[in-house]
Amino acid sequence: MKPLKAAILYFLAVFTAGFALGVLRVLFVVNCLGERTAELIEQPIMLIVIVLAARRVIGRVQQPTPANCIAILLIALILLVTLEFTVVLWVRGRKISDYIYNRDRLSGIAYLLMLAAFAMMPVIAARTYRTNRSGS
Repeated sequence: MKPLKAAILYFLAVFTAGFALGVLRVLFVVNCLGERTAELIEQPIMLIVIVLAARRVIGRVQQPTPANCIAILLIALILLVTLEFTVVLWVRGRKISDYIYNRDRLSGIAYLLMLAAFAMMPVIAARTYRTNRSGS
């Protein structure tokens, strides 16, 4: 699999799971536990999705070299952030600045950490993949 296709598949897997969890969070969990707690509960689930999606995609890349993995992470990150802000702005009818400045600080930091994990996971998965293939 080529890096562009891998990046799109990685992005789609993570975005789809995040969108589905976000709908469930907003419809069912926020009313019971509050927005901050609901978002923080969602984060570990998303981390598992990110790890599994990265491992699956990297395992199918023809040459999971560092350059290919960096291409995958950059393309996937750009797609994710672009679509996420587009959906958030369209669905909630908000400006990006309002969305960023009015976020809860704790859940906002957790969100940024998840973006970093999403971005770095293809590289981490490729290192693990190469280590396992070499038998070390």
